Amino acid sequence: MPNWRASVMWVPMIAGACGAVNAPGGIDASASLAASCAALGASAADQSVQLHLDGDATKPFAAHCSADLRTYLPLEGPNMSSYPVGGCSTLAASATVGVTTTWQMVRFDAVMHAIDTSDYMFATSAGGTHESSGNGAFIHDYQSMPFGSGRSCVDGTAQTVAIIDLTGTHFALAAAQTWAADGFSATTAPQITTQRTKATIVATGFPVGASPCAANADYYTVNGGTCLQLDYVP
Repeated sequence: MPNWRASVMWVPMIAGACGAVNAPGGIDASASLAASCAALGASAADQSVQLHLDGDATKPFAAHCSADLRTYLPLEGPNMSSYPVGGCSTLAASATVGVTTTWQMVRFDAVMHAIDTSDYMFATSAGGTHESSGNGAFIHDYQSMPFGSGRSCVDGTAQTVAIIDLTGTHFALAAAQTWAADGFSATTAPQITTQRTKATIVATGFPVGASPCAANADYYTVNGGTCLQLDYVP
């Protein structure tokens, strides 16, 4: 009988044929179009990364991932929120100036396309403002102020209470974004540039809280919320 010999052909394994392909830095290549730090996973903790809004390759943006994988937008320009002293507001105990909060980064909700104005992870507050209003019905010491928000208590006088500058972030204030004026004789007049990347928030009232959240959602400008809507800018 013929002496048959078994023939074995070795086929090299192709990387990624069975398992994940790893991108530089140890991040799974399937996450290379991730929209959030959470989608990148643990290797992104405390790292500056590039994300893509809604996983769209044409919408990249720079972000910073916190240790717990929350997504933050680094800010280049000046961003502040405040409560100037005057009228029914005075200096809080031991404060030498009214409260001002400045922001180096803001938390971004990639699903809602909105800034969480209440996240102070990369913010610095100085000073303090004491308010007693409503014939003593509301008494509070302000040690910080939510992003894009501010407060005033000088009757009939307009005051600049917040500045927003999103230059370099690939985002702008959403076309439909508005500010609520909560309080007595309260008005607010956001001054927004044509590109909608910068805004100056002016408030008048006795007292008044100017907030990007819905009317009465943060009546005393204490809590903030995920309410400052953004649009992508190429």
